[in-house]
Amino acid sequence: MSKWTFLFVFLGIINTHGTVYSQSEQQVTISMKNAYLKDILWAIQRQTTFVFMYHEEDLDKVGKVNVEAKASTVEKILSDCLKGTGLTYVFQNEVIVLKPLDDEKKKE
Repeated sequence: MSKWTFLFVFLGIINTHGTVYSQSEQQVTISMKNAYLKDILWAIQRQTTFVFMYHEEDLDKVGKVNVEAKASTVEKILSDCLKGTGLTYVFQNEVIVLKPLDDEKKKE
């Protein structure tokens, strides 16, 4: 009986073993040139468990951007894409909220 118990416990451990990433460490591979930010967010959303929230007007102000990333974190890609745009992001569980930098400064 103890051999069977050991076998089932061992199989259970093997079955549940896996790599666990925190939310911001989910990796994405993306290559887009002269793309709208909305399209880049959609590509990230398709490869991860994240959903984005934003005001359409904020993204329209950004224009087109380039992104080239291979197995990069969502956080790194967003930081690169949003650099110099006046936008920032906040992780809230499985939701990433994009908002103007001014909102961050008002809280301080």
